[in-house]
Amino acid sequence: MKRQFFIVIVIILFGILIPHNYVFATNQKPYEIGIYYPYSALNNIDDDLIKIKEAGFSEIRFSFVWKVIEPLKESFDFTYYDKLVTKAKELGLKIVGILGMGTTDMLPDWLINGVDDPNYINYLAQYTDSVTKRYSKQVDIWQIENELNHVDFYKWVGWRKGEWSTDKIHKILSTLSSIARENTQSKIMINVIVDNPNWKDFLNSIKDIDYDIIGIDYYPNYLDDYFPNAGDPKKGLEIYNYIQEVRNWNKEIVVAETGYSTYNSIHTYENQADFIKDVLVGALFGGSKNVIFYQYKDYAKGNDIESNFGLIAFDGSLKPAWKIIKNLSEEYANLAINAYLEDNPFNATVFINGIRIQTPINITIPKLNYNMTFEDNLNKSNYIIKIEKIKINENNYNNLTAMIFLENDTKIDVEYSIFYKIFFKVKINNEEIQFPNLKVVINSIQYNIINGTAYLKKGYYSIIIPNYLKIFDRKIMIINNTKNIYIDSNQNITFQAKEIFTLNIIVFDWFGNLKNAIINVNEKEYNGSNLTLELPQGNYTVKVSSFYSQKENIYLNKDTVLVFFVPNEIVLVPLALFLIIPFILIARKRKEIGISKIKTILDSALAFFFYIILPYYAVWFLSIIFLQKNIVFYQFNDLLLFGLPIVIVKSLRLIKKFSLIFEALSSFLVTLFIFFIIGRAIYGEFGLYYISYMGNTVAIDVAPYIFLIAIANALRSLLNFLNLYYK
Repeated sequence: MKRQFFIVIVIILFGILIPHNYVFATNQKPYEIGIYYPYSALNNIDDDLIKIKEAGFSEIRFSFVWKVIEPLKESFDFTYYDKLVTKAKELGLKIVGILGMGTTDMLPDWLINGVDDPNYINYLAQYTDSVTKRYSKQVDIWQIENELNHVDFYKWVGWRKGEWSTDKIHKILSTLSSIARENTQSKIMINVIVDNPNWKDFLNSIKDIDYDIIGIDYYPNYLDDYFPNAGDPKKGLEIYNYIQEVRNWNKEIVVAETGYSTYNSIHTYENQADFIKDVLVGALFGGSKNVIFYQYKDYAKGNDIESNFGLIAFDGSLKPAWKIIKNLSEEYANLAINAYLEDNPFNATVFINGIRIQTPINITIPKLNYNMTFEDNLNKSNYIIKIEKIKINENNYNNLTAMIFLENDTKIDVEYSIFYKIFFKVKINNEEIQFPNLKVVINSIQYNIINGTAYLKKGYYSIIIPNYLKIFDRKIMIINNTKNIYIDSNQNITFQAKEIFTLNIIVFDWFGNLKNAIINVNEKEYNGSNLTLELPQGNYTVKVSSFYSQKENIYLNKDTVLVFFVPNEIVLVPLALFLIIPFILIARKRKEIGISKIKTILDSALAFFFYIILPYYAVWFLSIIFLQKNIVFYQFNDLLLFGLPIVIVKSLRLIKKFSLIFEALSSFLVTLFIFFIIGRAIYGEFGLYYISYMGNTVAIDVAPYIFLIAIANALRSLLNFLNLYYK
């Protein structure tokens, strides 16, 4: 009991005596955000590292600069790095240390020929052995050399010198790796700059090197001023794609170096802050939980791209990117997205901020806005997979796209089902057509079908479509608009239909005016003068009843106009009397009247018949018998205008004193009437009539016959005139 009490007291005292700065080391984060801290003799290590820690960074990356550690050959000075490493560990910062970086500004002055020195590998080994032994327990990751797939560019700009052959690079990496592995338990990293497309070949060339981590260095906005989307921070999201490619080497992946230089008006402070967020999100979704940004502070003032990568400006002011690190590192939540296909786990695609990711997803990410789009309509060979339901934290969500601010842990379930394609078609006279857009009632629920295609799950369905539809400007009537079916595969649903045409029935009187009549179409009665019906294709009997009935049988397979002319009752009786009375008078008093007067009376009556009744009624009669086409009848008032004067003048010949004058006038009026007839014929105001018998069709044009009758009457009038004249 006393022993247990003593242990408790020791623990309490230890907690009191331990420096308060060490509380930083207790934080465990789901991902690391690091910063590159460059060497400078002017560095205020304590203040800088405290500022880094308070900003939210959990890791620093720096180079163990060879010329600082071994300023004189075989004379080592660890003063600077002892202070840096001690303070970093005191604050709980993880360390990524770079070994053997052979750039011209980091090599010792005594190593004049650099990598071309014949003893370079031996000198490098001595330096590496000293560093790794001294800091073996403090450094978390040893990075060996730096971006050796990019040495040609660095030689071109003067940052490296000497002959960096493939063989020499291999020896350097092998030396660094073997010494670090022997002296430390920490992981070893080799980094490549993926902006140089040779990075894959480079990794393949060092497969036999012993290392644990591939570091990705990524600068998508480096000198992109004249490229598409210059300065666009969203390029940071593309780190996701590189991480997926690096997975092929089966190594742990760290984003070892990435940054955004604020060197001109395109590459702004605000864009840098957005880039920081985007590259972090892209890396986390890619599966890398360690992202290190380049770099701590601008080291010059001006428009030089290399000088302005810092998250702190040269004058010491904090850029927006620096200010957001704390929230990015400390404000995070879990996002879980699972997809199910008919209750079974399913690998579906989700686009998050434009990144294409496969489910299941279970990731801790910063509390930011995330734009998510769930993939729908997955076409398979015999069916289609569609989203049936989306739940966000158990609440139904009815959109394929969601903008979510990840305030708290969020769980999204996407439920998919198998649907079969159902094609709605209509059959008209053996012609099968797929519907365009269509309103359909399926199991009592109305749907708008686009392009005649619906998607239904397996099951029984009652499907109802409208009776009357319009399809590609064709009106149709569905014969049976209801179908009950069982769906278990892609299917065509075909409805039988008849095309609908317009039947326009117009009724005129003899004077060309519309006249009300009883119109009967297939025993259905209507009343009117201008009747328009929309009827399905088929046989129809049309009857028009007025003073007497007219009937026409038609086969409706196009829009059709039927014109009927019915007599005016008021005109018909006087006309009949006008024709009958002369004959009655002649019959009763033929001796008193005389032969010449009888001939004149009969001639007037016949003129009335030939010039008025026959032109009008012959055309009307033929229109009933034959199939008409584009027919326009003589207007009765026109016939009276041209024909009645002839009749009157012929009657006036009874006055014997002026009979010669009236005969001449009659000939003149008949000539006018002939011009009237010719005008009608030339300008097509007669119609063509067709007689079909046993497959043969004969066309009859009425105009010539009426014209010949008129000519015959004109000659007869002329002969009468000449006869009277010579008498």
